[in-house]
Amino acid sequence: MKSNVFGSNLIELVILLLIFTDIFLDVMPVMILSFFLLPLIFVRVDKIGLFALCFYPLPILFGSIFYYYGISGLGGFFQIFAALLFFYKWGIKKEYKIYNIKTAIIWMSFLFVILAFSVFSSAGGNYAGEKLFLTVQYGIFAFIAYALMFSNPQKCDFIRTGLYYIICSYLLLRISPFLNNGAGPSSFFDFGYLRQYNMMFSENDTYMIDYQHVGFFAVIGFGTIMLHTIKEKINPMFVVVALLLCTLVSLYSGARQFIIISIVLVGAWLLMLLKKQRKGFSTIIIGLTAIILIWQLVGNLFSDEGLLSSIGEEGYLSGSGREFHLIKGVADFLDNPIFGIGYGRFNLDGKYGRYPHNLFVELLCELGIVGTVAVLAISIRPLFVLCKRCKASIFLLLVYFLRSMTSGGLDSNIMLFGFIFASCCFLESKGGKKSFRTQF
Repeated sequence: MKSNVFGSNLIELVILLLIFTDIFLDVMPVMILSFFLLPLIFVRVDKIGLFALCFYPLPILFGSIFYYYGISGLGGFFQIFAALLFFYKWGIKKEYKIYNIKTAIIWMSFLFVILAFSVFSSAGGNYAGEKLFLTVQYGIFAFIAYALMFSNPQKCDFIRTGLYYIICSYLLLRISPFLNNGAGPSSFFDFGYLRQYNMMFSENDTYMIDYQHVGFFAVIGFGTIMLHTIKEKINPMFVVVALLLCTLVSLYSGARQFIIISIVLVGAWLLMLLKKQRKGFSTIIIGLTAIILIWQLVGNLFSDEGLLSSIGEEGYLSGSGREFHLIKGVADFLDNPIFGIGYGRFNLDGKYGRYPHNLFVELLCELGIVGTVAVLAISIRPLFVLCKRCKASIFLLLVYFLRSMTSGGLDSNIMLFGFIFASCCFLESKGGKKSFRTQF
């Protein structure tokens, strides 16, 4: 029986409305009220969703809030709590199952072995060890989170978990003026205001809320919501609301790649909706309205004053500010085509901890042809299984893949591989060979 998705998540929708309104009114003591969100999450979110949220984004959100009050380093305790919660619920209480976990661990371990071999067989800089540690850390957490979801879909409220990802993105946007020493939006159409402050003070050695985190949390939230179609259909109007929320928060943060990703998600959803309900009048109306709005939005973004105007005028490389990173990555690959320069050895002008802003270029320059082929080879089978047996995964796949093509290093984009390798864990979770049937 299909649930009333608006009614059952009314509290979360009201919270989103209040935060969104206060972005412009600035009347609520939002820093203090933020602490009330934490017990609400523990009450409203199931344990699988709670694990995912404690891995990402709660450490960043509450780490930022605590930092405002002069307390640093507490964000990591959420991940420690998540680890303890997992071992208690899965290892001791046996409340959750993870199917085919040995197979999945083998695939994930192969990837880590490839990266570790690259680190220990190369030299240069002081970031390789840290990058390897972060890659393993984030990879394991992402893998466990999605393995739990895939193996126990009936015990996970994907919609509510996704909504709290979006709530965290809006709350992070709302508190950004406090930590970034900047102002909020000057008007409803002041898109990209957070990015402007990031660019203005990026050279200062101070803590700042990264505008890209805001958009990333939102689109992960939408992808998580769409996993609910594993179990039952979602009200199309609720999907429209979720997409609107993701697009708006990405626009205000100025995270251009996530604005594009939001638009791609709209297109992917419309294509699947039209495929499933070709003769539905409401579907046609929703589709036409979305196409008109997207066309208008894209036109405004590429206009003279739009967020994407520099890309439209100068092309992706120069307009996005990634030209030197990508060119340096390609040059490093051409200098070391077989085994690469070593994982975590990429640098710009001697500054390590940088990345080429493209997953394939990063793999080629740091791991070479041999390492890149090995990574892709071990990913093909799990990716095929994921796409074949769980079509609802296409939204999160798009989020992680498109993000890896434009931003971040493998130490953060490892979530893409954690998601893919976790596909092994639902091979038997619906009765042997029977796959999940996505409901749109």
